[in-house]
Amino acid sequence: MVETGTGKRDNSLLWVITTAGSNRSGICYEVRTFVTRLLDRVFNDDSQFWIVYGHDDGDDWTLEESLIKANPNWGISVRPDVLIPLQAKAMQMPRAVNNFKTKRLNEWGNADTAWMDMRVWDRCADATLDLDAYAGEPCWIGLDLASKTDIAARRLVFPHAQIDGAFAVFGRYYLPEETVHATGNSQYPGWMNSGRLTVTPGNIIDFGWIEADLIDFASRFGIQAVAFDPFQATQLSTRMLAEELPMIEVHPTVLNLSEPMKTLEALVLQEKLIHDGDPVLGWMASNVVVHLDAKDNIYQAAQSGENRGKVLVLENGMKFHEVGVTNKDAQFLELRKFQITDIARLFRMQPHMIADLDRATFSNIEQQSLEFVMHTMTPWAERWEASIEAELLFDGDGLEVEFDFANLMRGDAASRSSYYQSGIQNGWLTRNEARIAENLNPLEGLDEPLRPLNMVEERSAKDLAGGGGQAEPPVQEAEEPKDE
Repeated sequence: MVETGTGKRDNSLLWVITTAGSNRSGICYEVRTFVTRLLDRVFNDDSQFWIVYGHDDGDDWTLEESLIKANPNWGISVRPDVLIPLQAKAMQMPRAVNNFKTKRLNEWGNADTAWMDMRVWDRCADATLDLDAYAGEPCWIGLDLASKTDIAARRLVFPHAQIDGAFAVFGRYYLPEETVHATGNSQYPGWMNSGRLTVTPGNIIDFGWIEADLIDFASRFGIQAVAFDPFQATQLSTRMLAEELPMIEVHPTVLNLSEPMKTLEALVLQEKLIHDGDPVLGWMASNVVVHLDAKDNIYQAAQSGENRGKVLVLENGMKFHEVGVTNKDAQFLELRKFQITDIARLFRMQPHMIADLDRATFSNIEQQSLEFVMHTMTPWAERWEASIEAELLFDGDGLEVEFDFANLMRGDAASRSSYYQSGIQNGWLTRNEARIAENLNPLEGLDEPLRPLNMVEERSAKDLAGGGGQAEPPVQEAEEPKDE
């Protein structure tokens, strides 16, 4: 809004100044990426002027020279007697390193102690990397599914064509359309427009898109294995096995992840994990926090740029105990929920009638209730009515059987009030009939229907006209003035 407002004034100037941060999903990092590409002469824009102060790759952040390089006003507004003690403190306290590098050396990091050295990670980027160049080559695929708010990710890994012992990786990501537009991650739309992020219609990820991509890859590459987390993947893996893809379950446990994570870290440090500068993958890598146990195992817990999942500060001696379910139990609960919905569908039962409110909203819950009466109860009621009339009534009785669903079909108070008002004013409903329909006692004098004064029946109109075609208005005799 500020930028577009500059068009109202000639020679307007927009001045932006900031330090580095830790949220790589926000607008600040997005602008910083734009700036670095401009300074690297990826494109030209004479209307922009940017300057970035910070220490360079290979600089030792523990030296005073690095502080001077990242703080151009050194010794004037930036006081050495303040920053040098902070530098010494960060050298002695690992928890203070990230904050010091971010705020004093203008280095982008993560709010927690990040597992991945993002400066080395960025050096592994090769913008010339092309997926089509690996057609027919052996390929390993990793698959991590999600449903609503998290990104479903698929990664292809190839032995690098030119670098011995290195690997080339390519990613594709999936999110539902509603999440892209509703989330606080400002980079989702940009990733979508650049083709990095595949957006499926609706509010949940359509796994059909992922399955179609896997089948396409099977026709282009020599797939050796598709490793997947079994959570939420039961049906997809079954269908892919039917397509003869080599599906392998990999549960996210310490035993399964510790050694591969150490290998991955070593490949990055040796600059042998080559990616194409994928910003989505870089954002994900920057949000990984590593836990080290007593046996030197490492285990990651993915965090968002907003430090999702942190424990609040607990007071008065309270303790935090994490409560969760295993992946196997979570898959069982998901399958059980699907079975309940499937059985309800068989009996034409609306989801909200069995307390399934996932897709229920304030605006559609009433309509679902009406559909339950019309499509579930009414067909059965019609059968019962016909059976009762056939079995219990004689042909000459002149009686009919009908179930009254009026109360079940009643809308909200405003709709009912409008309905009664129309009936009473147009004369096809008496005021007492409206009261009875609302379970109120009838009142004396309210049994006659009302008729609007501007509406009369045709016969009454002819009577008033005396057969002459138009009714003559009544004549009022004028009174003569009396003499005083």
